[in-house]
Amino acid sequence: MLLSARIGATVVAVVGVLVLVGWYAGITQLTNLIPGFGAMRPTTALCVVVLSAAVVLLQHPIVGRILGGLVVVIGVLTLVEYSLDASLGVDTLMPGIDLTRVDFGENSVLMAPGTAAALIFLGASVALIGTTRHTTPALVLAMVGLGISQIALICRGICQEGVFERRP
Repeated sequence: MLLSARIGATVVAVVGVLVLVGWYAGITQLTNLIPGFGAMRPTTALCVVVLSAAVVLLQHPIVGRILGGLVVVIGVLTLVEYSLDASLGVDTLMPGIDLTRVDFGENSVLMAPGTAAALIFLGASVALIGTTRHTTPALVLAMVGLGISQIALICRGICQEGVFERRP
């Protein structure tokens, strides 16, 4: 089980690193790895890489707590930015990335609120695995985080199909 978790986390980390390389090198094809969904935000890619590193390093509980906690903090700050409609600088965590070269349309340069919520649960799950021998609460948090991300993807797909159109 641990081997499959490490393999999956490594694949996810490679995707996150590719997205970050795309942002730094200006290769928009690397920032938009899922067709039809737009560019992955640099902060999201950073969180994905950090979570993957935490999973790969599960045998070091302190590392899991620190990295999981970092992802939770980034997710919470992102949601606070959305709620206050003000920038706290979360979108500028990655220095040297020019966010103006990608047209986000009506979307913000921040990660989506659904993504932030999912990352809060996933980060808490990884942090919890490092603090307790009981994995059931950590697995519940991970399932909630994955469920939120799936709902966000489905809603995004429905909105793109025009099922829910904005009315004036």
